Amino acid sequence: MDNFHRPPVAKIRPFCYNKVVNKGKESGNHGPRTADMDAKEIGRTISTHRKALGLTQMQLAAQLQVSNRTVSKWENGDGFPDISLLPGLAAALDITIDELLTGEVPAQIQQSVSAAEARRAQGRYQVAKIVAGALLVAGSVIGLITEVRLFWVKPFYMFIEIYLLVLAFVLVVVGAMVFLIGLVRYRTEMQHLNTANRIEALAALAGAGLFPLFTVLRFLHAYTRPGMAVFIVLLAVAVGLWVWRLAVDCKKLQAEKSHPIAEKD
Repeated sequence: MDNFHRPPVAKIRPFCYNKVVNKGKESGNHGPRTADMDAKEIGRTISTHRKALGLTQMQLAAQLQVSNRTVSKWENGDGFPDISLLPGLAAALDITIDELLTGEVPAQIQQSVSAAEARRAQGRYQVAKIVAGALLVAGSVIGLITEVRLFWVKPFYMFIEIYLLVLAFVLVVVGAMVFLIGLVRYRTEMQHLNTANRIEALAALAGAGLFPLFTVLRFLHAYTRPGMAVFIVLLAVAVGLWVWRLAVDCKKLQAEKSHPIAEKD
């Protein structure tokens, strides 16, 4: 018994590990690829195909009977899917196991995912514009209300006016912040701003400036005429910019109908 030696036990690695780590050799690269790089590639593949199918991480996790956190780790490249989950994962993503392990994403699917992400970014930007526009309009209207001489509350007019001015100022500031944050986020996600976006930014800034400049100039020595003049000028600028923006949209829509493939601004 003492002279009996057990043969060394071979360290068995999952098929997915061996294939993925050796992918660099098969593709002509010098030396094996690191597991970290491969995990990130597989995670990118999972994320891309999941989004192309319109699935959330929670829905994919429910199909595979794993936790939502597990799917998140896969997509972030923090770990490999277990070998027993590969068939189910590939089926859920409507791809083969080879496609899952090699990390190859067809160009058509990449374009589909990019288009879906662009639509979501555009939707969030539209919501930010609507909210910001409502706040800016409300702030400007409330600021203008302070110019109306309410004779039935004249003894308390100054008291009410102060509160209205503060409320209007807060609405304008918050509205401008919402719009700018939405614009910056849209710029970050889409990596560009077209002409229509720039026109929107100018129109929003002009609209946001209606109330502050009008209110400041109103308290000058000759406040009525300068204040009203600035208000009218800024209002004309804002309306003109918005009309220009609509014209750009119409022109772009016509161009897309005439040339569906070419989409340049």
